[in-house]
Amino acid sequence: MSAPDITIIADPAAAQRSLEAIGLTADKVIRIAEAAAAARSEYLPEVDPVNYPGTQAHHAGVRHLRLQTLPSGWRTANFRNIEVVVSDELGIMLGFQNVDQACKALDPQAISPKGEATRDLVSMPYCASL
Repeated sequence: MSAPDITIIADPAAAQRSLEAIGLTADKVIRIAEAAAAARSEYLPEVDPVNYPGTQAHHAGVRHLRLQTLPSGWRTANFRNIEVVVSDELGIMLGFQNVDQACKALDPQAISPKGEATRDLVSMPYCASL
């Protein structure tokens, strides 16, 4: 598959029409977002790992994306190690991201910056793919 085109739809009516074209509604998308926010809020400072909020939000977002789409004929898939849902009928795939920036000219940005340990890890020859 080639790199996807990115389109940002700012007009609420146009966004609603676009969602309906792929079998979604604003209510379904809001349910996905609320599930991710609820999972993120379960974080216990000084108890849970610092990446817990983002990890839990991502898992809940993927789960609820699938709960909203699988009954409509979508299927689960993994694209370049990213969990997605695919509509073969529509020829599209959707994924859930919980990052600060996901639809700009820049690559997606993590909510928290990577620290020295991550830079050290990915500098190892056996971790070059990271």
